[in-house]
Amino acid sequence: MLQSPLRELFPPLLAAANGALALLDAPEKCGDPELAVSLYDKDVQMVLGLPLAPDAGAAAQGALCLMFDRRMPFSREQFACFASLAQLISLGLAMGELKRRNDELHGQLEQASGTDPLTGAGNARQGEFWLAREIGRARRYVVPLSLISFELDGFDDITARHGRPHAELALKALAEATQATLRGADALARVGAATFLVLAPHTEAPGAAAMAEKIRAAATAAQMPGGEGATISVGVAELRGEEDGGALLARLAGALEQARDGGRNRVQLAAP
Repeated sequence: MLQSPLRELFPPLLAAANGALALLDAPEKCGDPELAVSLYDKDVQMVLGLPLAPDAGAAAQGALCLMFDRRMPFSREQFACFASLAQLISLGLAMGELKRRNDELHGQLEQASGTDPLTGAGNARQGEFWLAREIGRARRYVVPLSLISFELDGFDDITARHGRPHAELALKALAEATQATLRGADALARVGAATFLVLAPHTEAPGAAAMAEKIRAAATAAQMPGGEGATISVGVAELRGEEDGGALLARLAGALEQARDGGRNRVQLAAP
């Protein structure tokens, strides 16, 4: 907008460009007949533009536009009030931008740490790393590897009924209940909003299915705020032949979908 021909005529654009208060006390003084007519058509008799800058001397990030339906003389105190209002708005915008940057940095740190901050489980990126590592080990030492994927049934309903904070507490309780059933070599990662992945090294499909049943039972017995009586759907898949991680995860996702579509609160083994 600062490239507009009105940059030197319309007070808000002028204030944003120059970083100083700009006042048009009569539309006909703007120097542009079309602009003057447009202002009069909208019953605007005066226009005040105030730069929005977080600090004195800083470049303006925009401008506050005040339009008046009648001409009036402003005192020095009134102009000072307008300037204070613009400064407050500038501060609010700066704080919003700072929060956005902090949230962005927080997300980057979470990814770098490999831990999901809500549940304490590994995050999705960490889960990918663990999967690649365990597939490599299974191939190298010719040992079995199974995956267990589960999701909290009705997560969206819990969120709608009780709010996001209660739903997140339910996920935290679910993760804690799951961790209590796992062995030392097993790993838990949160890979979706309400979806978790368990890596079970040295475990064939039947043993993984038994683990899955323990996880399902623990979830049912867990005290989940806002999720009383909550259940999980579980899929189980064992690494087969020379399949890669993508193929294994695809079979696992199919098993989880079958468990969900088959009535929930059940364990489904993936097809070979």
